[in-house]
Amino acid sequence: MPLNVHPECKERLLQTLTTAKAQLYVENGKFISRSDALPALELPEKVLPGKGELRSQLSLYIDNDRPLTEFILDTLSEELSHLPFDDVARQRLTELDGYNESALVAQRLLNALIDLPRQYTLSFKLPTELSTMLGDQSVVVISPRLRLVRVTDEIISQYPPSKSETSQVGALSGLRTEWMAVGSTLADGWYISSS
Repeated sequence: MPLNVHPECKERLLQTLTTAKAQLYVENGKFISRSDALPALELPEKVLPGKGELRSQLSLYIDNDRPLTEFILDTLSEELSHLPFDDVARQRLTELDGYNESALVAQRLLNALIDLPRQYTLSFKLPTELSTMLGDQSVVVISPRLRLVRVTDEIISQYPPSKSETSQVGALSGLRTEWMAVGSTLADGWYISSS
């Protein structure tokens, strides 16, 4: 369930993030300059309530006294890590392709923050010897978040073979949909799965 952010708070965050984004610098096309970013993100950070439900929710997902700042910097750092190294020592973030529209980037980052928490499923292949022990079952629920799963047509339809997609802006914002499995497909057998 997304974060519950008051509409006026969202609007003010969007305004202040748009302004702040124009003050962010990138080094060598890959590294966000934290020394510029920290003061630039002070005002958007102050828009968030200092206490209450939203602050409590954010502290569950982001372990930092400045959760908005940390989220924005981590998101941008992850996105920039996929870009090629550039000989330009220092440039504004807005000079990079995909980041020149401050309002659109601010909206995307704000949406990614509001959509927290993200949900992931992590699976590990189990030894084939377990197949005889587990019989014909396709799922063995161990707990609400942990289960043993046999690869079936239904599982393959939920987790198709990996797609080969190029990295694009928005790696953490839900703009990129990429599923990755070791070997690119699920092999027959049992997996332990946690979500």
